[in-house]
Amino acid sequence: KTPPKRGLVVGITFIKDSGDKATPFLNIYCDYEPGSEFNLESIAQSCLNLELQFTPFQLYHTEVQCDGDNETVFLLSGHDQRIHLYKENASLHQFEEQPVEKLFPELQELPSNVLWMDMLSISGGRRLSVFGCENGCVGLAVVDQKGPEVVQSWRAHFDSPISSVLLFPLSSIGFHVSLTLVLSSDAQTEGYHLLVSSTVEMAVVYRDVEHLGLSSFSCLPESDQWDVVLCARVMDLDFDGQREVLLGTYGQELLCYKYQHAGHDKEGHFNLQWRRSFKSPLLFIIYLDLTGDGLKELAVLTLKGLHILQVLHQLRGRASCFSS
Repeated sequence: KTPPKRGLVVGITFIKDSGDKATPFLNIYCDYEPGSEFNLESIAQSCLNLELQFTPFQLYHTEVQCDGDNETVFLLSGHDQRIHLYKENASLHQFEEQPVEKLFPELQELPSNVLWMDMLSISGGRRLSVFGCENGCVGLAVVDQKGPEVVQSWRAHFDSPISSVLLFPLSSIGFHVSLTLVLSSDAQTEGYHLLVSSTVEMAVVYRDVEHLGLSSFSCLPESDQWDVVLCARVMDLDFDGQREVLLGTYGQELLCYKYQHAGHDKEGHFNLQWRRSFKSPLLFIIYLDLTGDGLKELAVLTLKGLHILQVLHQLRGRASCFSS
């Protein structure tokens, strides 16, 4: 929950097969008693079970400004060509579905089923919102959260379904506070970028989308050579202050791209730095400190298991390869 509220909220979507009928559900676990976060019986008792009338696609959570306060809400896309908003009712101490246009006007009148979405809070009380659709449409919007009101929006079209969208700054000077990315003034002047991958075409990075929209982009070479890109993550692996783009593919490859700055008045480009093969398709990537030693590990989830990768350094201190 968003401070000053306390507690952890977990949302899970699943489809229950009763033999003659498959029914989708959304389970929301919240309001744990202090110290009971890992007590399975306590967690089960605090479950809000919602039967869905649509097949769920992506369950996403984000912060939103509501009545002058920040609040964490769930957004759930489905096969009904809508995005559903679930917000906590403070008086009832449970989550309820509410009209999405009330807080997210950019998410109404969608062109197709949304497969993936991402949001990022930026300066001036605004946010960047992006969604990728089944018909290949990508929608991007700058929203004034005080209204809320859509300040500007853009659309782009691909020839295949969108498999991931991700908003990010290249600089890693910033740090995460709750769900909002806070950056230094130097990082903010660099702008925010948008990674888009589809099921057939090369993945692309749109540059400085806050100001340029979807007009300027750079392709990630060879990203279409290992089947569908199923997951993506942006992180600083070699500790040089600049993030790398990682793609996980159905073709069992982990691809790492590095941005190369060009000369004066020239646009830079992304190069494929390295790739690593796995024994099964890659489903999810996350970068976090699992061992508690202050250094982050790269966790890669595949169809056959979880791989934990650690950075090995050369004498220069740059990341050269990974070991599991």
